[in-house]
Amino acid sequence: MIIIGEKINGVIPPVKKAIEERDVEFIRNRAIQQAEAGARLY
Repeated sequence: MIIIGEKINGVIPPVKKAIEERDVEFIRNRAIQQAEAGARLY
């Protein structure tokens, strides 16, 4: 799965940690939060 999002960015410390640790739940929740806030895939 490839997820691209404004707040899913390896420069953001908690996101970097989640990526390094392969924390799927953290990344999934971040993506859901963005979608609920109005982010859309075009």
